[in-house]
Amino acid sequence: MIMICDKHGEYESKVTQGGLGVFRSYCPNCLKEAAVNNEMLEMNRTKERLKVRIKEMIKAADIPKRFTECSFDNYVAKTKEVIAAVKGCEDFVRNYEENSKTGASLFLCGTYGTGKTHLAIAILRELMIANRGSGKYTTTLRMIRDIRSSYSREVNQTEQQIIDKYVNQDLLILDEVGLQYGTDSEKILLFDVINGRYEEMKPTILISNLGVDGIKVFMGERIFDRLTEGKSNLIVMDWESYRK
Repeated sequence: MIMICDKHGEYESKVTQGGLGVFRSYCPNCLKEAAVNNEMLEMNRTKERLKVRIKEMIKAADIPKRFTECSFDNYVAKTKEVIAAVKGCEDFVRNYEENSKTGASLFLCGTYGTGKTHLAIAILRELMIANRGSGKYTTTLRMIRDIRSSYSREVNQTEQQIIDKYVNQDLLILDEVGLQYGTDSEKILLFDVINGRYEEMKPTILISNLGVDGIKVFMGERIFDRLTEGKSNLIVMDWESYRK
C-alpha cells in the first residue's frame, strides 16, 4: 500500500494482520531519523553522565580547582626535552595496569613552573576518564599535617588510620616534596606512607623542585631506594618556567 509522508513523500507501507487488528508500517525515513535522534540523545546523556562522574572523581581526588582541566592535550610541548617528558608520563598511563602490579613509581623533578603538577594531574585524569583507576592528590606538607591532626582529641581517627588512607589509594600524587622543614618526625611520617605503599605495591607520583641529589638527601636513602626500584621512572624537567 502506497502512503504519503508529509515530510518525505510517498512510501510503501506494509500491512500486517495481527490479534490487535491491522498494522501499517510507518515511513522508513522517519524511522531512520528517529533512530538517529535517539542515538544522539543517548550519546549526549552518556557524555553528561561522564562529566558528572569525572567531576565527582576529581572532587574525591582533592585536585585543586586550578588544575582540574589539566590534560596532555593542553600541555604545551615543543622542544625535544618537553616532548620526551610528556611521552614518559603517557607511558606511565599506558603501562598503568603493570605499574599497579609492581608498584612502579614516577618522579617528576626540576625547576619551578615547568608543568610537573600539570602532567601528574593529567595522568590521574586520563586514568579516571578511562575508568582505569582512581587516586588522590596532595602536597607532602598537607599530608603530614593531616596525619598530625590525629594528635588532637577532636579528631576521631588514629595516626595509623590516616596513614592507611594515603597508603591505600590506588594512585597517590605527592607534590612539593622537599618544601618541608625536613625534621626527623616529618621524614618518619613520609617513610611510613611511602614504605606502606611500597609493601602494598601501589604506584606513587612524586613531584619536587629539588634535583636528584637533593631528593636523596631530603628523603633519605631508604625511601629513595624503594621509590626507584624496578621499573620506576625519573623525569627531570629543568627548562625555563612557563609562568614567565
